[in-house]
Amino acid sequence: MRNECTPIERYRRAAQRHGEATEAGNDREVNDAHDQLVAALEELNTNPRGLDALDALLDDQDTSVRCWAAAHLLPTGSKRAIDALASLANGTGIIAFDAKQVLKQWRRKRN
Repeated sequence: MRNECTPIERYRRAAQRHGEATEAGNDREVNDAHDQLVAALEELNTNPRGLDALDALLDDQDTSVRCWAAAHLLPTGSKRAIDALASLANGTGIIAFDAKQVLKQWRRKRN
């Protein structure tokens, strides 16, 4: 019998892989991880508890996981997601830059 991962586990792993590949400059791995992330997100969106699972990832130790989860929760108006992105944006590196850009675009669309 095959041991399947849950959608949130696949989402977390893909988000983590995406961050690692981004830092390493591995475009092929970035694209593959993104495809897996989107597929897992689609599954989460069909689950009534999917948003709760994403919200739990806002406390993850991996900055890429937190950034992706927060970005995907922004349309819900989640204060925790906004706070997570703002906190990440205060850092340095590519994830901080991504968080800044996500917040900037989200705020621009809201005004």
